Amino acid sequence: MRVQLSPSPPRLFLTATSILPRPRLNNQIRVPQVRLIDETGTSVGIVDIKTALEMAYEKKLDLVEISPKAVPPVARIIDFGKFQYQQEKQLRKQKTKHKAAGLKLIKISLGIAENDAMIKIKKLVEFLESGHKVKVDMFLRGRERANKDFAEEKFKKFLLMIAVPYKTEQSLKKLPTGFNVVLSR
Repeated sequence: MRVQLSPSPPRLFLTATSILPRPRLNNQIRVPQVRLIDETGTSVGIVDIKTALEMAYEKKLDLVEISPKAVPPVARIIDFGKFQYQQEKQLRKQKTKHKAAGLKLIKISLGIAENDAMIKIKKLVEFLESGHKVKVDMFLRGRERANKDFAEEKFKKFLLMIAVPYKTEQSLKKLPTGFNVVLSR
């Protein structure tokens, strides 16, 4: 008896074009008139759809509906592949800007030396300047927890050493294991 395995389903890759709604092209545009923009970006005016299609075919380009909700809809004579590439590029650029506002963590200890603190502050300033929020965390171990007043003073001194202006998103929070604060630009 032979057992036949079913083939694995094809993998689907989501690209920027699959996320964006696909605009109507050439003969898919079903309106009598369009506001036409030629390949150089200049406005031709309101033109019949047949005339617009003829102009696009003469230049061996596509007629792409840019703004379907306008009255009359806006269509542009452009190479569709180039148009798709520009939209993907714009979407990627927006995604990279969106990632910039993350939360970064800086950990310090009670026994941190001044030079080590300066290194941490330098990194903290880099994070703030690149648009991130920064959580500064002081973890107290064992017997250090008995001296919370001294630790809080040390933590506040660390915050005073920061030279760039910043806002306190979340004020100094006392935890059973130490202190933390969230800063932003």
